[in-house]
Amino acid sequence: MPAANLLARPDTFLGACEGAGQDLGIRPDLIRVVLAAGLLVAPLWSLAAYAGLVILVSITRLAFPVRIDRVATSGPPTAANDHGTRLAAAA
Repeated sequence: MPAANLLARPDTFLGACEGAGQDLGIRPDLIRVVLAAGLLVAPLWSLAAYAGLVILVSITRLAFPVRIDRVATSGPPTAANDHGTRLAAAA
């Protein structure tokens, strides 16, 4: 299944935390928690940081699109290792 555009998905709000989490290799929940905590302390700065995150993720997604490798399969997968020998089936 191809990944949907982060900005067009119905389950995210502009997809900034999800995209930044993917780009940085961290859980997007951590970014969400930091931004939510920041809303309590400094709402204007948190909203500005989120807007900057939206712009940054949009630029990185446009400049470096995520490639989806499609693997063509001709049948069901076989139980073989990298050397082509059959593996024993688990009991």
